[in-house]
Amino acid sequence: MNFKYFPDIDLKNYTEQQILNAFFIAAQTHQSSIAIWRLPHTREVQLIVSFFDKFPRRAVDLNSKVPGFVISPFINPKGNETIFIPAHLYYRRNQVFEIPSPPDNQAFLKTFLSLLDADNQETAYYVCLNPDAGTPSPKNHFIAIVKKGIEAIKKGEFDKVVLARTSLIKLNQQFDLISKFKVLEKDCPDRFVFMVSTPNYGTWMGATPELLFKVDKDLILHTVALAGTKPADSAAWTQKEVDEQDLVRQFIIKQFHKLYVQNWDEFGPKTVTAGNVAHLKTEFKIDLKAYHSPQSIANTLLLHLHPTSAICGMPKKSALNFIKKYESFDRVFYGGYLGSVNIDKETSLYVNIRCMQLLENQAILYAGAGITRDSNPVKEWEETNLKYQMLMKLITDVTQLISNPE
Repeated sequence: MNFKYFPDIDLKNYTEQQILNAFFIAAQTHQSSIAIWRLPHTREVQLIVSFFDKFPRRAVDLNSKVPGFVISPFINPKGNETIFIPAHLYYRRNQVFEIPSPPDNQAFLKTFLSLLDADNQETAYYVCLNPDAGTPSPKNHFIAIVKKGIEAIKKGEFDKVVLARTSLIKLNQQFDLISKFKVLEKDCPDRFVFMVSTPNYGTWMGATPELLFKVDKDLILHTVALAGTKPADSAAWTQKEVDEQDLVRQFIIKQFHKLYVQNWDEFGPKTVTAGNVAHLKTEFKIDLKAYHSPQSIANTLLLHLHPTSAICGMPKKSALNFIKKYESFDRVFYGGYLGSVNIDKETSLYVNIRCMQLLENQAILYAGAGITRDSNPVKEWEETNLKYQMLMKLITDVTQLISNPE
């Protein structure tokens, strides 16, 4: 990784929450962008700051080796709508690093250091309104489009479609972003916990259980088929849920075949829990060293995988057309992907589910459900409520539901 360590910045006497808070406020002060995350099954919070406030939309290119953080919208058919946030400063393990030839960072670091010892600093964040912000999804509308989806499946238009909805939450004035991130990180040790905030695209936070793909230091590519949802303490899987997960598995294998990937390791399906819900997961591993251009294989596979049938449907094109026609809101980054790129010679991208978009005094919560021919519309509504509970729990002490219309 092409970062230079700052040996003169000593953070040993500060809590991680103080450090993250100082970084976040300094980013706001200097109109910089920031991404904070923690990988599943690790204790290490990582952070990048970019001194840019605007970013070109482009395809992810793992050949470039440039470190940063990416966030993709759900609608990204050619991959070139992805937002790449280059890392100018990088933090991990109480250490701060910079790229070799950064923009002028002295003013930022001076602000950052002054904020470490400041008390009662309010953590502001960027807000970006989209046309559908503040328009929650009524129960009757969601159930109606689920019924339409089931009818379309029975007519042979597609095998599965994932339909989503939103709820609007009012935030109390005492809502503190960094402390909430730390709570989320503590409560979700097995998920990718993130917060990203930029002047152009606003602020998103969540904890997703779904890996899109990872390329590790040894050039092993990891991806998963994660689908099927039930309460974590409920009985055995139904055939509907087993079939739903197998559709995602078949979709991934089909993408392998398209790229002439012939050898992979497959593990599962097995039951995994993510807080109050359980899913079925199959894991795949590909040794990219067996291919002439491993990074190009990874780039192309990313383009083929997104959006997976776990967040869109199968076949992809017809399911996506149905979503565009009948959902009453813009998913924006919900159902897209996000994560770190070329950080410590690894890239880790996750599907952006179990997430919320933060507005000035409100939060928009997003949730979806996979619809197959055996779906029950009311149970699919209840499944989305179940998926909301993690973020609702995070902010229940300082929030009230504005609208979750029946």
